[in-house]
Amino acid sequence: MANEQVFTNAMLWVNGRDLSSYVTDVMLNLTSESLDATTMGAGYRKHKGGVLDYSFDVSFLYDRSTAGPTASLYSVLGTTSCVEFRPMNACTSVNNPSFFGIVTLETLPLGGAFGALLKTTCKFNSYSCLQMASSS
Repeated sequence: MANEQVFTNAMLWVNGRDLSSYVTDVMLNLTSESLDATTMGAGYRKHKGGVLDYSFDVSFLYDRSTAGPTASLYSVLGTTSCVEFRPMNACTSVNNPSFFGIVTLETLPLGGAFGALLKTTCKFNSYSCLQMASSS
C-alpha cells in the first residue's frame, strides 16, 4: 500500500532558527555526478555514479522583522549555516526523516509579480555531507 502525503507542513531550520512559518516552497535536490564509463565496442553508454551533491531551493514570504527570514538570512549570505529539513513539522520518524547538513547560502533575491506577495527565493548549496536521521 502506498504512503502518499500531502505536503502542507514542512519544517525548515536555518542556524537554529525555525523559519517554517514563512516557507511557501522547499525542495531538497539530491544529485550524483554521472561519469561516462563507456568503452570501445559498447552498444550503449555506460554511466557510473560519481560525487554526491545536494542543495535546497526555498521560497520565503518577505518579513523584515528581526524574527523573519530576511534578517536571519541576510546575515549568513555567502557563509556557512546549519540547515535541517523535515517533510512534516513533527518528530523524526521512519515516515518523517530529518535531513541536515552544513550549507552555503548562495542567493537571496527579493521580488515578485505585480500584486503578489513579496517573496525571496534562496539557494543553499552543500558545504558538508547531507545526513539523514529517522527513528524506527
